[in-house]
Amino acid sequence: YMIVAGGGGAGSGNNCGGGGGGGGYLSGTFSSASATAYAVSVGVGGAGTTSHSQRGTNGGNSSIFGLISDGGGSGGGSGGAQSNWQGNNGGSNTASGVYGGGGGGGAGAEGSNTSSDNGGAGGAGTASSITGSSVTRAGGGGGAGSNNGSSGGNAGAGGTGGGGAGAKE
Repeated sequence: YMIVAGGGGAGSGNNCGGGGGGGGYLSGTFSSASATAYAVSVGVGGAGTTSHSQRGTNGGNSSIFGLISDGGGSGGGSGGAQSNWQGNNGGSNTASGVYGGGGGGGAGAEGSNTSSDNGGAGGAGTASSITGSSVTRAGGGGGAGSNNGSSGGNAGAGGTGGGGAGAKE
């Protein structure tokens, strides 16, 4: 089995926002009787925000067999997403006077910090060969780039495995 939850929505900061976290990712094997029915729930992605200094919303949980994959954390103001126990932390803006947002954490790696007006890259997802070929899923979103600083920044790249690129303010 493979269970991937919805990713978190991006946040909005004083000058730009952090990327949303990739949805939780669980995989393994499960044996069942052939005639057993199981309820399946698929988590929706969280909504981003354009409201000043607000977090996006967390992604929805996905579940099957009584196992729950947690939705991705919401993006913060200039920091990346909060992590859930199945994911990785988001990056942050580590310098003053610049306004890039940190990248959101993915299932396989933390989001990147930034110390410029460029957004941090989202963390990588996790690869699985459940379909017969290797596919990476649950990447974190890129942080926003800012035009408010001295150099004008670029949006951060999304993490491999479906993480969306950040916006440019």
